Amino acid sequence: YKLPTPVQMQAVPVLLSKKDCLVAAPTGSGKTVAFCLPMLCLLGKPKKEGFRGLIITPTKVLADQIFRNLEVLGSGKDWKILRDNHKFQSKRNDILISTPMRLLSMIKSGIIDLTNVEMLVFDEADRLFDLGFIEQVDEILGFCTNPNLVKTYFSATIPLSLEHTLKTQTSLLKIDSVQVSIGVRNAGPDTIEQKLIFVGSEEGKLLALKERIRIEGLKPPVLIFVQSIDRAKQLYKELLFTLTSTTGMSSNYIHGKRSDKKNHEVIQNFRTGKTWALICTDVMARGLDFKNISCVINYDFPTSVPNYIHRIGRTGRAGQKGEALTFFTYADIPLLKNIADVLKNSGCPVPDYMSEIK
Repeated sequence: YKLPTPVQMQAVPVLLSKKDCLVAAPTGSGKTVAFCLPMLCLLGKPKKEGFRGLIITPTKVLADQIFRNLEVLGSGKDWKILRDNHKFQSKRNDILISTPMRLLSMIKSGIIDLTNVEMLVFDEADRLFDLGFIEQVDEILGFCTNPNLVKTYFSATIPLSLEHTLKTQTSLLKIDSVQVSIGVRNAGPDTIEQKLIFVGSEEGKLLALKERIRIEGLKPPVLIFVQSIDRAKQLYKELLFTLTSTTGMSSNYIHGKRSDKKNHEVIQNFRTGKTWALICTDVMARGLDFKNISCVINYDFPTSVPNYIHRIGRTGRAGQKGEALTFFTYADIPLLKNIADVLKNSGCPVPDYMSEIK
Protein backbone atom coordinates (compact mmCIF):
# COMPACT_ATOMS: atom_id res chain seq x y z
CA TYR A 1 0.00 0.00 0.00
CA LYS A 2 1.22 3.50 -0.84
CA LEU A 3 -1.44 4.91 1.49
CA PRO A 4 -3.62 3.17 4.10
CA THR A 5 -7.08 2.18 2.91
CA PRO A 6 -10.20 3.64 4.63
CA VAL A 7 -10.65 0.60 6.88
CA GLN A 8 -6.97 0.72 7.88
CA MET A 9 -7.18 4.45 8.63
CA GLN A 10 -10.16 3.86 10.93
CA ALA A 11 -9.44 0.51 12.56
CA VAL A 12 -5.68 0.64 13.19
CA PRO A 13 -5.75 3.67 15.57
CA VAL A 14 -8.69 2.16 17.49
CA LEU A 15 -6.85 -1.13 18.02
CA LEU A 16 -3.60 0.61 18.92
CA SER A 17 -5.54 2.45 21.65
CA LYS A 18 -6.42 -1.04 22.97
CA LYS A 19 -10.19 -0.73 22.53
CA ASP A 20 -12.45 -3.58 21.47
CA CYS A 21 -13.61 -3.10 17.89
CA LEU A 22 -16.33 -4.29 15.48
CA VAL A 23 -15.31 -3.71 11.86
CA ALA A 24 -17.40 -4.02 8.69
CA ALA A 25 -15.71 -3.14 5.40
CA PRO A 26 -16.03 -4.27 1.77
CA THR A 27 -14.16 -7.27 0.44
CA GLY A 28 -10.72 -6.43 -0.89
CA SER A 29 -10.45 -3.28 1.25
CA GLY A 30 -7.39 -4.32 3.28
CA LYS A 31 -9.03 -5.74 6.41
CA THR A 32 -6.34 -8.37 7.04
CA VAL A 33 -3.60 -5.75 7.33
CA ALA A 34 -5.97 -3.65 9.47
CA PHE A 35 -5.78 -6.25 12.26
CA CYS A 36 -2.40 -7.89 11.61
CA LEU A 37 -0.40 -4.66 11.76
CA PRO A 38 -1.80 -3.44 15.11
CA MET A 39 -1.34 -6.93 16.56
CA LEU A 40 2.38 -6.88 15.76
CA CYS A 41 2.65 -3.33 17.09
CA LEU A 42 0.83 -4.10 20.36
CA LEU A 43 2.90 -7.23 20.99
CA GLY A 44 6.03 -5.17 20.38
CA LYS A 45 8.62 -7.88 19.97
CA PRO A 46 9.00 -11.66 20.18
CA LYS A 47 8.97 -13.00 23.73
CA LYS A 48 9.07 -16.35 25.48
CA GLU A 49 5.69 -15.96 27.19
CA GLY A 50 3.54 -18.25 25.06
CA PHE A 51 0.88 -17.08 22.62
CA ARG A 52 0.02 -13.38 22.99
CA GLY A 53 -1.84 -12.94 19.69
CA LEU A 54 -4.71 -15.19 18.52
CA ILE A 55 -6.64 -15.08 15.22
CA ILE A 56 -9.74 -17.25 14.72
CA THR A 57 -11.01 -17.98 11.19
CA PRO A 58 -13.81 -20.25 9.89
CA THR A 59 -11.66 -22.13 7.35
CA LYS A 60 -8.17 -23.61 7.01
CA VAL A 61 -7.54 -21.97 3.63
CA LEU A 62 -8.21 -18.53 5.10
CA ALA A 63 -5.95 -19.31 8.06
CA ASP A 64 -3.16 -20.19 5.61
CA GLN A 65 -3.58 -16.85 3.84
CA ILE A 66 -3.46 -14.82 7.06
CA PHE A 67 -0.37 -16.78 8.07
CA ARG A 68 1.38 -15.73 4.85
CA ASN A 69 0.40 -12.08 5.34
CA LEU A 70 1.68 -12.06 8.92
CA GLU A 71 4.98 -13.60 7.87
CA VAL A 72 5.50 -10.76 5.39
CA LEU A 73 4.44 -8.02 7.82
CA GLY A 74 6.55 -9.50 10.61
CA SER A 75 9.71 -10.02 8.58
CA GLY A 76 12.79 -8.49 10.17
CA LYS A 77 11.93 -9.76 13.64
CA ASP A 78 12.11 -13.34 14.84
CA TRP A 79 8.35 -13.73 15.37
CA LYS A 80 7.05 -17.24 15.98
CA ILE A 81 3.79 -17.22 14.01
CA LEU A 82 2.07 -20.60 13.87
CA ARG A 83 -0.90 -22.31 12.27
CA ASP A 84 -2.86 -24.86 14.28
CA ASN A 85 -1.25 -27.69 12.28
CA HIS A 86 2.32 -26.71 13.22
CA LYS A 87 4.47 -28.16 15.98
CA PHE A 88 4.62 -26.06 19.14
CA GLN A 89 7.82 -25.33 21.05
CA SER A 90 6.93 -24.78 24.71
CA LYS A 91 6.73 -21.03 25.41
CA ARG A 92 8.62 -19.91 22.30
CA ASN A 93 5.50 -18.84 20.39
CA ASP A 94 3.92 -15.45 19.67
CA ILE A 95 0.87 -15.62 17.39
CA LEU A 96 -1.52 -18.48 16.60
CA ILE A 97 -3.98 -18.69 13.68
CA SER A 98 -6.63 -21.39 14.06
CA THR A 99 -10.14 -22.60 13.34
CA PRO A 100 -12.41 -22.79 16.45
CA MET A 101 -12.80 -26.55 16.80
CA ARG A 102 -9.11 -27.29 16.29
CA LEU A 103 -8.20 -24.62 18.85
CA LEU A 104 -10.53 -26.03 21.50
CA SER A 105 -9.19 -29.51 20.86
CA MET A 106 -5.62 -28.31 21.49
CA ILE A 107 -6.63 -26.41 24.62
CA LYS A 108 -8.41 -29.41 26.13
CA SER A 109 -5.45 -31.63 25.26
CA GLY A 110 -3.17 -29.29 27.18
CA ILE A 111 -1.11 -28.47 24.08
CA ILE A 112 -1.54 -24.70 24.34
CA ASP A 113 -2.34 -22.07 26.97
CA LEU A 114 -4.20 -18.81 26.19
CA THR A 115 -3.81 -17.02 29.51
CA ASN A 116 -1.28 -14.54 28.07
CA VAL A 117 -3.25 -13.62 24.94
CA GLU A 118 -3.29 -9.82 24.59
CA MET A 119 -5.20 -9.46 21.31
CA LEU A 120 -7.89 -11.75 19.90
CA VAL A 121 -9.24 -11.42 16.34
CA PHE A 122 -12.33 -13.10 14.91
CA ASP A 123 -12.00 -12.86 11.13
CA GLU A 124 -15.09 -13.42 8.97
CA ALA A 125 -17.02 -13.03 12.22
CA ASP A 126 -20.47 -13.34 10.67
CA ARG A 127 -19.52 -16.72 9.19
CA LEU A 128 -18.21 -17.95 12.54
CA PHE A 129 -21.47 -17.09 14.27
CA ASP A 130 -23.56 -18.27 11.33
CA LEU A 131 -21.92 -21.69 11.53
CA GLY A 132 -23.13 -22.01 15.09
CA PHE A 133 -19.76 -21.39 16.70
CA ILE A 134 -21.22 -19.04 19.36
CA GLU A 135 -20.71 -21.65 22.10
CA GLN A 136 -17.15 -22.29 20.94
CA VAL A 137 -16.51 -18.53 20.87
CA ASP A 138 -17.70 -18.22 24.48
CA GLU A 139 -15.54 -21.19 25.45
CA ILE A 140 -12.44 -19.73 23.76
CA LEU A 141 -13.00 -16.38 25.49
CA GLY A 142 -13.21 -18.22 28.80
CA PHE A 143 -9.64 -19.48 28.30
CA CYS A 144 -8.34 -15.99 27.40
CA THR A 145 -8.11 -14.68 30.96
CA ASN A 146 -5.79 -11.71 30.44
CA PRO A 147 -7.68 -8.75 32.01
CA ASN A 148 -6.30 -6.40 29.32
CA LEU A 149 -7.43 -8.59 26.40
CA VAL A 150 -8.35 -6.63 23.24
CA LYS A 151 -11.09 -8.29 21.15
CA THR A 152 -11.98 -7.41 17.58
CA TYR A 153 -14.42 -8.78 15.00
CA PHE A 154 -13.90 -8.28 11.25
CA SER A 155 -16.08 -9.09 8.23
CA ALA A 156 -17.41 -7.70 4.97
CA THR A 157 -20.94 -8.32 6.22
CA ILE A 158 -22.14 -7.78 9.79
CA PRO A 159 -25.87 -8.61 9.99
CA LEU A 160 -27.94 -6.48 12.38
CA SER A 161 -28.68 -9.58 14.49
CA LEU A 162 -24.96 -10.26 15.02
CA GLU A 163 -24.31 -6.58 15.70
CA HIS A 164 -26.98 -6.67 18.41
CA THR A 165 -25.56 -9.87 19.93
CA LEU A 166 -22.04 -8.47 20.11
CA LYS A 167 -23.11 -5.12 21.54
CA THR A 168 -25.36 -6.56 24.23
CA GLN A 169 -22.97 -9.20 25.58
CA THR A 170 -20.07 -7.58 27.43
CA SER A 171 -18.15 -10.86 27.32
CA LEU A 172 -17.94 -10.38 23.54
CA LEU A 173 -17.40 -6.62 23.35
CA LYS A 174 -16.63 -4.14 26.13
CA ILE A 175 -19.04 -1.27 26.77
CA ASP A 176 -16.57 1.31 25.40
CA SER A 177 -15.96 -0.65 22.18
CA VAL A 178 -15.79 1.16 18.84
CA GLN A 179 -17.68 0.24 15.67
CA VAL A 180 -16.07 0.91 12.28
CA SER A 181 -18.26 0.70 9.20
CA ILE A 182 -16.87 1.41 5.73
CA GLY A 183 -19.10 1.76 2.66
CA VAL A 184 -22.82 1.05 2.26
CA ARG A 185 -24.43 -1.84 4.13
CA ASN A 186 -25.49 -4.68 1.82
CA ALA A 187 -23.58 -3.36 -1.18
CA GLY A 188 -20.65 -4.57 -3.26
CA PRO A 189 -17.52 -2.51 -4.01
CA ASP A 190 -18.03 0.14 -6.69
CA THR A 191 -15.09 -1.38 -8.57
CA ILE A 192 -17.26 -4.36 -9.63
CA GLU A 193 -19.61 -4.32 -12.62
CA GLN A 194 -22.46 -6.56 -11.48
CA LYS A 195 -24.93 -8.24 -13.85
CA LEU A 196 -27.93 -10.54 -13.35
CA ILE A 197 -28.49 -12.88 -16.30
CA PHE A 198 -31.73 -14.82 -16.79
CA VAL A 199 -31.04 -18.32 -18.15
CA GLY A 200 -34.52 -19.84 -17.82
CA SER A 201 -33.75 -23.33 -16.52
CA GLU A 202 -30.96 -25.36 -15.00
CA GLU A 203 -29.90 -26.51 -18.47
CA GLY A 204 -29.75 -22.86 -19.54
CA LYS A 205 -26.84 -22.16 -17.19
CA LEU A 206 -24.40 -24.32 -19.11
CA LEU A 207 -25.63 -22.95 -22.43
CA ALA A 208 -25.25 -19.35 -21.18
CA LEU A 209 -21.72 -20.02 -19.92
CA LYS A 210 -20.67 -21.67 -23.19
CA GLU A 211 -22.19 -18.79 -25.16
CA ARG A 212 -20.29 -16.28 -23.05
CA ILE A 213 -17.06 -18.18 -23.71
CA ARG A 214 -17.79 -18.50 -27.45
CA ILE A 215 -18.98 -14.94 -28.16
CA GLU A 216 -17.30 -12.63 -25.63
CA GLY A 217 -14.67 -14.94 -24.20
CA LEU A 218 -13.53 -15.03 -20.59
CA LYS A 219 -10.59 -12.95 -19.54
CA PRO A 220 -8.68 -15.04 -17.00
CA PRO A 221 -8.35 -15.60 -14.14
CA VAL A 222 -11.98 -16.53 -13.44
CA LEU A 223 -13.80 -17.92 -10.38
CA ILE A 224 -17.01 -19.91 -10.91
CA PHE A 225 -19.20 -20.53 -7.85
CA VAL A 226 -21.53 -23.51 -7.38
CA GLN A 227 -23.61 -24.70 -4.43
CA SER A 228 -22.19 -28.14 -3.73
CA ILE A 229 -19.23 -30.47 -4.10
CA ASP A 230 -21.08 -32.65 -6.61
CA ARG A 231 -21.95 -29.59 -8.68
CA ALA A 232 -18.28 -28.53 -8.73
CA LYS A 233 -17.16 -31.93 -9.99
CA GLN A 234 -19.94 -32.09 -12.57
CA LEU A 235 -19.28 -28.62 -13.99
CA TYR A 236 -15.54 -29.27 -14.11
CA LYS A 237 -16.13 -32.32 -16.32
CA GLU A 238 -18.58 -30.47 -18.56
CA LEU A 239 -16.28 -27.48 -19.07
CA LEU A 240 -13.02 -29.39 -19.38
CA PHE A 241 -13.26 -29.70 -23.17
CA THR A 242 -15.10 -26.39 -23.75
CA LEU A 243 -12.55 -24.23 -21.93
CA THR A 244 -9.48 -25.98 -23.28
CA SER A 245 -10.58 -26.17 -26.92
CA THR A 246 -12.19 -22.70 -27.11
CA THR A 247 -9.92 -20.56 -24.94
CA GLY A 248 -6.91 -22.70 -24.08
CA MET A 249 -7.68 -22.04 -20.40
CA SER A 250 -6.90 -24.75 -17.88
CA SER A 251 -9.42 -25.34 -15.09
CA ASN A 252 -9.76 -27.09 -11.73
CA TYR A 253 -12.07 -27.16 -8.75
CA ILE A 254 -11.82 -26.77 -4.98
CA HIS A 255 -14.07 -27.63 -2.04
CA GLY A 256 -13.95 -28.26 1.69
CA LYS A 257 -13.85 -32.05 1.42
CA ARG A 258 -10.65 -32.23 -0.59
CA SER A 259 -7.47 -32.85 1.39
CA ASP A 260 -5.55 -29.83 2.70
CA LYS A 261 -2.63 -30.84 0.50
CA LYS A 262 -4.75 -31.01 -2.66
CA ASN A 263 -6.55 -27.73 -1.92
CA HIS A 264 -3.21 -26.04 -1.29
CA GLU A 265 -1.87 -27.38 -4.59
CA VAL A 266 -4.94 -26.16 -6.52
CA ILE A 267 -4.78 -22.72 -4.87
CA GLN A 268 -1.07 -22.37 -5.63
CA ASN A 269 -1.64 -23.33 -9.28
CA PHE A 270 -4.38 -20.69 -9.49
CA ARG A 271 -2.20 -18.05 -7.86
CA THR A 272 0.72 -18.74 -10.21
CA GLY A 273 -1.36 -18.87 -13.40
CA LYS A 274 -1.09 -22.60 -14.07
CA THR A 275 -4.87 -22.73 -13.66
CA TRP A 276 -6.97 -19.94 -15.17
CA ALA A 277 -10.53 -20.97 -14.24
CA LEU A 278 -11.36 -22.25 -10.77
CA ILE A 279 -14.72 -23.82 -9.91
CA CYS A 280 -15.46 -23.59 -6.21
CA THR A 281 -17.99 -23.95 -3.43
CA ASP A 282 -18.59 -21.19 -0.89
CA VAL A 283 -15.55 -22.24 1.16
CA MET A 284 -13.63 -20.03 -1.30
CA ALA A 285 -15.92 -17.02 -0.94
CA ARG A 286 -14.53 -16.07 2.44
CA GLY A 287 -11.56 -13.79 2.75
CA LEU A 288 -9.22 -15.36 0.22
CA ASP A 289 -7.24 -12.75 -1.68
CA PHE A 290 -6.31 -13.57 -5.26
CA LYS A 291 -4.60 -10.95 -7.37
CA ASN A 292 -6.37 -9.54 -10.43
CA ILE A 293 -9.39 -11.84 -10.65
CA SER A 294 -11.11 -10.42 -13.74
CA CYS A 295 -14.47 -12.14 -13.41
CA VAL A 296 -16.63 -14.00 -10.88
CA ILE A 297 -19.48 -16.13 -12.20
CA ASN A 298 -22.26 -17.21 -9.85
CA TYR A 299 -23.23 -20.32 -11.79
CA ASP A 300 -25.57 -21.32 -8.94
CA PHE A 301 -27.58 -18.51 -7.38
CA PRO A 302 -26.31 -17.41 -3.94
CA THR A 303 -28.58 -18.36 -1.04
CA SER A 304 -28.17 -15.07 0.86
CA VAL A 305 -26.95 -11.49 0.55
CA PRO A 306 -23.78 -12.13 2.61
CA ASN A 307 -22.98 -15.15 0.38
CA TYR A 308 -23.39 -12.99 -2.71
CA ILE A 309 -21.25 -10.14 -1.36
CA HIS A 310 -18.44 -12.47 -0.31
CA ARG A 311 -18.51 -14.33 -3.63
CA ILE A 312 -18.31 -11.27 -5.86
CA GLY A 313 -15.73 -9.76 -3.52
CA ARG A 314 -13.04 -12.03 -4.95
CA THR A 315 -12.83 -9.57 -7.87
CA GLY A 316 -12.50 -5.78 -7.91
CA ARG A 317 -10.03 -5.89 -5.02
CA ALA A 318 -7.59 -3.16 -3.95
CA GLY A 319 -9.03 -0.67 -6.44
CA GLN A 320 -8.85 -3.00 -9.48
CA LYS A 321 -11.86 -3.30 -11.81
CA GLY A 322 -13.81 -6.55 -11.94
CA GLU A 323 -16.95 -8.16 -13.31
CA ALA A 324 -19.53 -10.34 -11.54
CA LEU A 325 -22.10 -12.37 -13.53
CA THR A 326 -24.97 -14.07 -11.72
CA PHE A 327 -27.15 -16.61 -13.53
CA PHE A 328 -30.74 -17.02 -12.35
CA THR A 329 -33.57 -19.35 -13.33
CA TYR A 330 -37.32 -19.31 -12.71
CA ALA A 331 -36.63 -21.26 -9.50
CA ASP A 332 -34.35 -18.47 -8.22
CA ILE A 333 -36.90 -15.66 -8.60
CA PRO A 334 -38.04 -15.78 -4.91
CA LEU A 335 -34.44 -14.89 -3.93
CA LEU A 336 -33.88 -12.40 -6.74
CA LYS A 337 -35.08 -9.15 -5.12
CA ASN A 338 -32.57 -9.27 -2.26
CA ILE A 339 -29.65 -9.66 -4.67
CA ALA A 340 -31.10 -7.03 -7.02
CA ASP A 341 -31.19 -4.62 -4.06
CA VAL A 342 -27.45 -5.20 -3.56
CA LEU A 343 -26.83 -4.21 -7.18
CA LYS A 344 -28.99 -1.13 -6.69
CA ASN A 345 -27.16 -0.15 -3.49
CA SER A 346 -23.89 -0.60 -5.37
CA GLY A 347 -24.93 1.80 -8.14
CA CYS A 348 -25.38 -0.91 -10.79
CA PRO A 349 -28.38 -0.80 -13.20
CA VAL A 350 -31.32 -3.02 -12.23
CA PRO A 351 -34.51 -3.59 -14.30
CA ASP A 352 -37.58 -2.11 -12.60
CA TYR A 353 -39.41 -5.43 -12.43
CA MET A 354 -36.71 -6.92 -10.17
CA SER A 355 -37.21 -4.19 -7.56
CA GLU A 356 -40.96 -4.79 -7.62
CA ILE A 357 -40.79 -8.53 -6.88
CA LYS A 358 -42.49 -9.34 -3.58
